[in-house]
Amino acid sequence: MRVFYNCSYKGNDVPEDIRELYSYIETGACSNELTERIDGAVAAARMNEEWRSAYMKEITVLMDAREEGREEGRQEEQKKTEAERKRADEAEAILARYREKYGELPVS
Repeated sequence: MRVFYNCSYKGNDVPEDIRELYSYIETGACSNELTERIDGAVAAARMNEEWRSAYMKEITVLMDAREEGREEGRQEEQKKTEAERKRADEAEAILARYREKYGELPVS
């Protein structure tokens, strides 16, 4: 499960300890016992090779997925461009037939 926090929220309805947690998440600066404990856990996790390896694998998977999405977008855009080009060519062919049959249209 993932939890998302709006750490930039500065409303007065947020308890002080939560505000300090938000500040830690935003800046990494410890301001109370809770944030110091969290900071220690983060430091320990960063030193854990198994965790680091799993994290790097996850990042790689996310980067690959993002690149796949970009490639799909490029392919989709290319298909749209080809379809537009085909319609433009068809319109040009129709205009050419009309010009051949009726001559150039006067420009007003």
